[in-house]
Amino acid sequence: MSTAQISTVIQPIAPRGEFRNEPFIDFHDSENVHAMQAALTRVGDMLGHEYELVIGGERSHTASKIESLNPSRPAQVVGVHQRPGWNTPSARCGLPWRRSRHGNLSQ
Repeated sequence: MSTAQISTVIQPIAPRGEFRNEPFIDFHDSENVHAMQAALTRVGDMLGHEYELVIGGERSHTASKIESLNPSRPAQVVGVHQRPGWNTPSARCGLPWRRSRHGNLSQ
């Protein structure tokens, strides 16, 4: 399973121009059908990647993982994420994390 490389910098995105709906697409046209199938294949190929945990710009992997599943197809893994714990960067840098009464980590 490959690890996706994502930026740790979040850039604000402002809307450009006035909102307007996309025109309807005629799926009776085989060219439009093939274009949609190709787009769905491209998106499908991006599913199932493992993502690093990024805290304070530091990337890390953990032994425990969280699988995000497609709710309409529970067998399909959308992405795999790191499950943070006491040995992750947030714990090492002294952030005020604690166990809640439900057993989860909270601030």
